[in-house]
Amino acid sequence: MKLWTPLTAIVLLSLLTSADAAASGGENDLSFLVIADMHTMSNFLYNPSNIQLKNSLTTILQNIRDNYSGETDIVVSPGDVVSFGPMRGFETYMDLTGKSDENEAVYDAAMTSYTMTNEVYQGAGFSTYIPCIGDHEIGGNEGFVVSGKNSKLASIPTHRQGWIDSFMRDENGLFKFNEVVAGVSSRPSEESGFQGTSYAYRRNNSLFISVDVFKIMNGGVSNYYDRSNGYGGEGAITCTLEGLHATWFESVLKAAREDISIKHIFVEAHVPILHPVRKARCSGQFLDDQTDSTFWRLMEEYNVDAYFAGEVHAVTVSKSKVPGSNLLQIVSRGNSLSSFLSVNTTDDTIEIKQYREVGPKKNFNNDYV
Repeated sequence: MKLWTPLTAIVLLSLLTSADAAASGGENDLSFLVIADMHTMSNFLYNPSNIQLKNSLTTILQNIRDNYSGETDIVVSPGDVVSFGPMRGFETYMDLTGKSDENEAVYDAAMTSYTMTNEVYQGAGFSTYIPCIGDHEIGGNEGFVVSGKNSKLASIPTHRQGWIDSFMRDENGLFKFNEVVAGVSSRPSEESGFQGTSYAYRRNNSLFISVDVFKIMNGGVSNYYDRSNGYGGEGAITCTLEGLHATWFESVLKAAREDISIKHIFVEAHVPILHPVRKARCSGQFLDDQTDSTFWRLMEEYNVDAYFAGEVHAVTVSKSKVPGSNLLQIVSRGNSLSSFLSVNTTDDTIEIKQYREVGPKKNFNNDYV
């Protein structure tokens, strides 16, 4: 399999979805950014009033919006905007927040980190933030074990709640992405277990679907590792899409493909599905069954245009092996805003470009090629 990674080129890929591409500038045209694995926002826990960091991030994002994004207000974020993984057990949360209760400390840490995330992006002009759950949002891989001093498994619901209350609810406490998509609910049922963390959002000619693939197995009472099938291996957590969660996902895809006004479907989740992919200083978590999974096969069946993932801190673009499928998996990185993708669509075209940071400093050079 060929792995495309243009480390120095601006143009990552250009897709033509019609032999006769329409001229740009239509009222349905849409642009957005993809910033995966930023990892920076939990730094505010060490100094919640860190104005220098806040201003640096806001200034860089304003530059990106003004000069690299077509002045879009949309950012897609395939997980790990924070780095909760390195926090060893609950003591770090409690020390940083001043809370004596473990779950209160976790919730406070999440709210502090995500409140600053919202303030930074909104301050830069990005009013529509489309995130998904990554492993760090729920405690990090080392925290998924059932027992031990580093275990954060019992607090995963609290980690998720902090994420929901920060990103999924508006100022009135209502779910932000609640508008039906082609007559189908924008989020799965409560019984699925993912009602607050998976959702769909329609804007102009494009549909975005964000999927939380992190599932607690064995009721969380024992670690999960199915050696014969290669499942699990990350404590009691595995990455999968199944049951009512998968039923909802298919219903959204089916309805979208029956709606002729929806020209493009973009899906995001944290982990890569199609392998191999490049990796750099990461846990390398992946989806159970990979390209044989229900998740991937549904995307192929319903002609999803692109699947955005992160996790591995490197850039790889791969194409479905199924004849006739144009599904692309685009795995990218955005650690400390060191790289990002810009996406520009018309009804007939999708153009995706990768930009990477250049400059003499380790980070925050605010210059991209």
